[in-house]
Amino acid sequence: MSKDSKIKELKEEVAGEKTTNLAKTSPHTSLAAMMSADGVSLPDKNDIGAIFPGQTKPRLPQIKVIHQGQMFELPDTTDADGVKKVGTFRAMIVPILTGKHWFMGTQPNAYWEESFSKSGGGTRPDCSSLYGDRPETEDPIHPTCTGPDSKDECPYNKFGSGVDDKGQSTKGKKCKNMFRFHLLLENEVIPYRLTLTPGNLGFLEEWQTGIAGKIAFYENVIEFGLKKAENSTGIEYSRITYKVLGTPYEVYENEQEAESMLARMHGIIGQAGMQERMQTEEITRDEATEIADPF
Repeated sequence: MSKDSKIKELKEEVAGEKTTNLAKTSPHTSLAAMMSADGVSLPDKNDIGAIFPGQTKPRLPQIKVIHQGQMFELPDTTDADGVKKVGTFRAMIVPILTGKHWFMGTQPNAYWEESFSKSGGGTRPDCSSLYGDRPETEDPIHPTCTGPDSKDECPYNKFGSGVDDKGQSTKGKKCKNMFRFHLLLENEVIPYRLTLTPGNLGFLEEWQTGIAGKIAFYENVIEFGLKKAENSTGIEYSRITYKVLGTPYEVYENEQEAESMLARMHGIIGQAGMQERMQTEEITRDEATEIADPF
């Protein structure tokens, strides 16, 4: 192609005179069809890396508990403050695939040498275990915290080892035992994380005695709420509650809404990358914080 021909082609493109199959597509054609008209692959709406190439993937949205007011704080891009506060919300629990088994969630442990008031909310733990069995680092804080049964050997993972922000001993543990749920909220396409800190681990006991063996946790819509509770020293905090509402077809009058919920769930659990993110994202202090030692 001559230089003049190249310049003419460039001018045509700039002037909008040169069309592609995309431009020729009927205005009644869906956006997805238009975008793929030239054989271009559509971006995966659930893959942040595909939508923003070269960018570090953000952490999964974290649901926080506002203990003083029995409220949940949910990330919300439609709100000016970036969050919304609700007393309850509905979601389905996203199953976690580990090996050849599906689980309700994961049980990480984390330890910080400094108190929350000194270290700040976004700090990573000095020692942690994403699965609650052995530390992620080869150089754990305590020498006995090694091997497959380290959680039972490490003295920081024993009741009575806890220390509060004032340096006073507590009945709790230095190593915070937690439980991570990943939840598909209504009208969302990626899972949100809800972390049970020590004061809320009683949720699991209530689930085991009330629900386990009676329903499939991953097939039902759950309403999560909060109730006022009190620890052994009289400090009030918010305890997470649940109510099983039924399958999406039982909860939603509109069948399309139920099918949309299930389709989004299938899309999440079928993504190897999303399964990895749910299980391996590092713990931060914000995620593990509660207002007081719960014991």
